[in-house]
Amino acid sequence: MKLMKKSANFGQRWKSRPISRLSASKRWTRRRKRRLPSSAARAANGQQLAGGVGCQLILRRGAASCYSGMVNLSSGETLSHGQAVAANNLYLVGTEGCGFIASETCAVLVNGAYTLQ
Repeated sequence: MKLMKKSANFGQRWKSRPISRLSASKRWTRRRKRRLPSSAARAANGQQLAGGVGCQLILRRGAASCYSGMVNLSSGETLSHGQAVAANNLYLVGTEGCGFIASETCAVLVNGAYTLQ
């Protein structure tokens, strides 16, 4: 095994590199927290909320019925047309334009692209 000699400027070489003020773990958590912003939407009676592909919906208050297929990630079942949307369950939109129609005024948390009609 060959041993390397320490040169006279060995310590200087490392001091010349810029040092980040944050540790590596803090930089990683900062990067990890960057996501699509969640937003709160209100749908009046009869309004239709259509989500883009991969959109996540949580019905917080009110009542609504599904007008196209959505997946309930909380229970693992698929909703078809006309089924009631349960409150406080996470729904995933699998195809463009899927969503629900509000039966009464409702508040929804949305993560992703959506349109209200």
